[in-house]
Amino acid sequence: MKAVAEMESKLGLRVDPRRYVYESLRQLSGAGAAPAADSAGVDHSGLARIWAELLGLDAGQIQPSDNFFDLGGSSLLAMRAVSEGEQKLGLKIDPRRYVYESLLQLSAAPEAPAADAPKADLTKAAPAKSRLFGLFGRGKS
Repeated sequence: MKAVAEMESKLGLRVDPRRYVYESLRQLSGAGAAPAADSAGVDHSGLARIWAELLGLDAGQIQPSDNFFDLGGSSLLAMRAVSEGEQKLGLKIDPRRYVYESLLQLSAAPEAPAADAPKADLTKAAPAKSRLFGLFGRGKS
């Protein structure tokens, strides 16, 4: 931690050691160069500013290939990011997408439909009483 404190004092910035480990692993895997070419026509700076505010990072530190949870986000912070993205930027992003998609993917197609989940049929009436209600309920049947 002494090395981190020295870097913070020299740079004048808050240093997150997890970020550097993540960056090193990404460079080793060769994934660091690919997203830059894909991000040519997509503006992700607004969403990056929201993430930076919530995660306590500098917006310049967030790359298009970064994932919210890999940067230290949690499910509660992801819900706040979804809410602020909708309020400030008008982006409607399904919260489940934050788990597996990068900043670039989220900002490129923000209105992608959520996975089709089976919906409950609300038109069917529920039974008034179960068969066991008479045995354990208020009165005897």
